[in-house]
Amino acid sequence: MRMRRKTKTTNQDTMSLRKRGMVRKHSVGSHSEATTCVSEATSKTVSPERLARHKQPSGGFLKQIYSMMKFRQRSEEGIEKRKKSKGLHNSTVSKEIMSSQPNYENDSSRSLSPHVEQQQELRDDASTHDSILMITDEFSNVRTHYHVDPKPIGRGHYGTVRKCMDRETGEWFAIKSIKKSKIKDPDVVISEIEILTDMNHPNVIKLVDVHEDLKFVHIITELCTGGELFERIVSKKGAKYTEKDAAKVLKSILEAVAYCHEEGITHRDLKPENFLFQTEAEDSPIKIIDFGLATQETGVLTSRVGTAYYIAPEVLKRRYTQSCDIWSVGVIAYILLCGYPPFHGDTNKEIFRRLKIGKFDFPKKDWDDISFGAMHFVCYLLQQDPSKRPSAEQALDHEWIRSAR
Repeated sequence: MRMRRKTKTTNQDTMSLRKRGMVRKHSVGSHSEATTCVSEATSKTVSPERLARHKQPSGGFLKQIYSMMKFRQRSEEGIEKRKKSKGLHNSTVSKEIMSSQPNYENDSSRSLSPHVEQQQELRDDASTHDSILMITDEFSNVRTHYHVDPKPIGRGHYGTVRKCMDRETGEWFAIKSIKKSKIKDPDVVISEIEILTDMNHPNVIKLVDVHEDLKFVHIITELCTGGELFERIVSKKGAKYTEKDAAKVLKSILEAVAYCHEEGITHRDLKPENFLFQTEAEDSPIKIIDFGLATQETGVLTSRVGTAYYIAPEVLKRRYTQSCDIWSVGVIAYILLCGYPPFHGDTNKEIFRRLKIGKFDFPKKDWDDISFGAMHFVCYLLQQDPSKRPSAEQALDHEWIRSAR
């Protein structure tokens, strides 16, 4: 496939939160504060007066977000619900393709069985429409190769995810169908496909196939049935992991990030929603997904992208490097250990204001039983100065992470 490259700038998450009586906030810290929080962690105490100065929100942070996400999903399903697709025989062109080719639908004189003839006719038809968007270098009928389950199993920024079965092998995969009319910047989809094509790591989602027709781009990947890391956190007692389990998850995450960085890829949107478990087992492998905002650009990056709770402070200044991913892992580590991020805010503006100040605490109520090593690891990653943050490889060598091996 011949494809162009370009990064995508997107709006930040605008989700607002209700306030809660105990600390359920949003995340990020700084280098100057990292030194402070390590010294505080050493004594395992936090000044009550200092904590009292922090306005602390109420309601289960993660559960509120989860219910809001489900409500939004149901709303989108009601608005965007499509007619059920029917499985077609190899000798037919899918209804999605035919709907843009009215002369083909009822013309029994045309024989479209041979693959080469299908491709030529689709290309000829595409050439007559100046507005037709092409992501790959050819059109194909995905239903010729896969049976697609009509029931959605997830939704992304640009499309709906369903299960599909390879007609030859009977193996099940996940298929994300992206409606072309909703693609504002084709380079985002092109970039994601290009990046996934070259990825090969046990903790990174594997690309299997790509199909494109006149209306949709279909991205087929391995199927993960264990749900999001976000959902696992919510399901845990107290919405948090034990130290041992958190360290194991973070080790897998860091190994995936180290691989991406070695390949020259910066993800730029690491968050619990973008990690899937392969199975429902407690010890299931975890995988990074959604490389829609990822980039292979080198040097200083300037596009302001990401999700408010997990975005690094230097990204807001539009001068950052791969170290922004390390910051995001630090935020995830904080959440895994206590069930909420280090900062809160009802708007992105408020989150960013607290982020720029860069101060975060380890409230005694929720961190008193957490080891100094775990708190030191969080501070190690959440340093305001990106040049002082560890690489993913260095973070893997932290004593607390090594203790989980």
